[in-house]
Amino acid sequence: MFLLFKDTVYYKFGASDEAHLVHRPNHGIMWDAIRWAGGEGYRVLDFGRSDLDGEGLIKFKRGWATEESDLRYYRTPASTAGEKNTGVLEKMKPVFQRLPVPVLKVIGKVLYEHAG
Repeated sequence: MFLLFKDTVYYKFGASDEAHLVHRPNHGIMWDAIRWAGGEGYRVLDFGRSDLDGEGLIKFKRGWATEESDLRYYRTPASTAGEKNTGVLEKMKPVFQRLPVPVLKVIGKVLYEHAG
C-alpha cells in the first residue's frame, strides 16, 4: 500500500507469501512504484518505518539504498481511571462540535500537516 502526499510517495504496508519469495514479487512491485512515482513527478519515496527486530524488511529496504534514520516517539502519560483529560483538544471539543463540516475539514488539513 502506498500513500501520496504533496511530492512524496509513502510505502505504508506490504505483504508477501514465503512460497513465492524466490521470484522476488515485492521487488517488482517496488520497482514499478518507483518508475510510476518518478513519471508522475513525485520527488521522494519514503520507505517508512521498520521495527528493529524486522530483519527481513530492513534488509529489503536497505537493498534499495535507502537512507535510514532513528525515529523518536514522545507520548503524554495516559490519564488514570476517573481522571478528566484536560488537554487542549479536550477543552476545544465543545467548539469543534458546533463548527460546520467544511471548517472542520480545513482545520484537519492544517493540523494533520503539522501533527499527523
